[in-house]
Amino acid sequence: MTQDEKAMEAIMEILADGGSRTTEEIREILERRETDCSERAVRALMMLRHRGRIVGEFSPERRTWVWSIGA
Repeated sequence: MTQDEKAMEAIMEILADGGSRTTEEIREILERRETDCSERAVRALMMLRHRGRIVGEFSPERRTWVWSIGA
């Protein structure tokens, strides 16, 4: 399994509760889990979005991207 695949799997686990998270929140969770993929979070988020597995929207109020599981 590649680092990107590990990061995507970990992100899907984080978002599995149905909630939404910012890019920074996801990265921090990955760091707390001491995974070696926290630096790949942005790339993995974009790959998951491109594949239609997650939804990402820019939130002007939070001034960052917010991610959730795609419907």
